[in-house]
Amino acid sequence: MAIAVPLLAYGFLYGLGSYGILDNNEGLYAEIPREMLHLRDFVIPHLNFLPYIEKPPLLYWLVALSYEIFGVSEFSARLVPALAALGTCGVAYWLGQRDGRRLQGLVAAIVMGSSIAFIAIGRTVFFESLLTLTMSAALACLYLFLRDGNRLHLRAAYVWLALGVMTKGFIALILPALVVFTFLMLHHAPMRRYRPFFTDLPAIAIFLAIVAPWHIAAALREPDFAWFYFINEHFNRFVGTRVPRDYYGGPLWYYLPRLFGYLAPWSVILPAAILSAWREKTPLDSFLLIWLGTFLIFFSLSSNKANYYLATAAVPMALLIAGTIVRWLEEKRLAPLGLIGALWGGAFLCGLVTLKASCAPDAVSFYPVCLAATPWTIGTFLVYLAAIGLIALKRSSNLMAFMIVAGLIGPTLLTVQDAAIDDETALSERALITPLASLGDRHPLYLAGKFEDVSSVLFYERARIHIVSGVLGDKSSDLAYGERHAEPDWFIGIPDFIATAQNTTLYLVLKQRTAPHFLGRFGDIGLCKIGETKRAILMTNDRKKCSSVERR
Repeated sequence: MAIAVPLLAYGFLYGLGSYGILDNNEGLYAEIPREMLHLRDFVIPHLNFLPYIEKPPLLYWLVALSYEIFGVSEFSARLVPALAALGTCGVAYWLGQRDGRRLQGLVAAIVMGSSIAFIAIGRTVFFESLLTLTMSAALACLYLFLRDGNRLHLRAAYVWLALGVMTKGFIALILPALVVFTFLMLHHAPMRRYRPFFTDLPAIAIFLAIVAPWHIAAALREPDFAWFYFINEHFNRFVGTRVPRDYYGGPLWYYLPRLFGYLAPWSVILPAAILSAWREKTPLDSFLLIWLGTFLIFFSLSSNKANYYLATAAVPMALLIAGTIVRWLEEKRLAPLGLIGALWGGAFLCGLVTLKASCAPDAVSFYPVCLAATPWTIGTFLVYLAAIGLIALKRSSNLMAFMIVAGLIGPTLLTVQDAAIDDETALSERALITPLASLGDRHPLYLAGKFEDVSSVLFYERARIHIVSGVLGDKSSDLAYGERHAEPDWFIGIPDFIATAQNTTLYLVLKQRTAPHFLGRFGDIGLCKIGETKRAILMTNDRKKCSSVERR
């Protein structure tokens, strides 16, 4: 496993805080822990200082702990999901090693740590990275319990199941249960094999000790918690009747093409790997196939779909793919690995060419891998590959070939990602809001439009923002529950905003797309533009700042 550590750490941790918190989900989930620390309220999460009870608090607690240790920053926000992704790679290795397939486990860890979607999810403040770790660890322990009957594995699984429930709710209990019981049914297991899951009192006690306290405390604090959290967020979201509707749908086959994106480029091997595992039908192969199939069917049947949901099945996909790669290595069939390496080596070179513009002094560059501007990084990259190659050579020349290909993929993915997001202002409002801190005033900030579309504004403002609502249907769904607890001036309509702007100095954030419509409704109330990104503009009615802008 030591061979893989440099590659995995590079992919998940390098440059983790070098770009702004992204709008939409990351802006929400990075801000909630900050408010948790500010309010010193660790029971009810808050968003824009309003109750937000859509999700359990484990991710928020861990990110808040990271903030407490390292300070509030992009790095400390993303550190938790990045470490969770690294831990998931470790789970794949551990499961393979415990089943007598150490090399397969090692290859699976490297497959995940050099895959485009898995790296991207691990570097973003999403629930899925932590949920993938908890469910994968739970299912690994459950498989070992089914194989050996060791109750310690069962109790460890219940710890991970409880942590999963505290991450994203009871889906973390339902999905592993479906996998295990499907496995037992398909193997015609007698009833006594089911009994321990319901009768092992220490395991059940551990689970309840972790899960029950927060749910009870939240229910006592929020009268609507039981309905909103258990019914609306779990059942209604699955069947498509959640209120408000804030999710996307899709056809039954929605996730089939996406299977090939989660672990790209290695996922091109997945169909052959599934067929091979189906023929072999070892206990682990059967368990992995049921694991992947159960997750695929469940998410396909759900009315609520998102690109990243099925990434929670990364471990079974990676172990299945790794089984085929190990067989190639044992049979000295290196041509397929060479093809994958050539494909992504070309992508790496193309990425460097497209990055020449972002190497300019006035451009945003997320990862310093530009040929012209930072040649030392290329030398570091080559030394890094050589070191991995020499380590692997001592173990196996075939393994060296795989490591070199994997080592090339990590920097390639980061380079392509850099080329795709070389302009931070298209994805984050950091450049729009952070200059306000240097102005020396604390005028109230208003946001007109859908909050989620520019959610990073709140993270960088570090204070409550007022929402101007009721135009173009841009009503925030994430603030819908908390809105009923808001003071009258926290959510205001266009007429009230116009009246406020005529008597109060303020800042206003508008989305670029809807700015003309909003400004047409406002009329002439003395607003001037003092900043903009590709997604939003910042305006004020401060006469001194408007005069300064006019002089420039």
